[in-house]
Amino acid sequence: MIAASWLLTITALGQLLGYWFALPRHIADLTWPTHARFHLIQTVFWITGLSIAMLILIWQPLQRQEQWSFWTLLALVLFAQGSYFFAVAALPKGRPPSRGNLYDWALSLVFLISAIGLGWMAKILGLL
Repeated sequence: MIAASWLLTITALGQLLGYWFALPRHIADLTWPTHARFHLIQTVFWITGLSIAMLILIWQPLQRQEQWSFWTLLALVLFAQGSYFFAVAALPKGRPPSRGNLYDWALSLVFLISAIGLGWMAKILGLL
């Protein structure tokens, strides 16, 4: 349980740090309309709250093997990590131009780590 919890913790912290790392560069990018930068700030705070919620779920009810927390965490991970791939599919020209392949690879790795962690949790909780 602890190893799977750490994998999911790395995922939550990775998405949180990734957004906060990218924020200053995007806010300063004058090619973005002011309204888009407004929504970027809003999104970063949403992701911050989502990541905090994931960490609380990972280290509180999930450790007590409360199954509702597993399903909630599964939905949060799918939406948090899947949103990038949905955005790339919806607006392929909108992804990062210079580091697109690195971001795709890194996010795919985070998604894989999440899947391993969630699969491990499901086995521990007897859901598989």
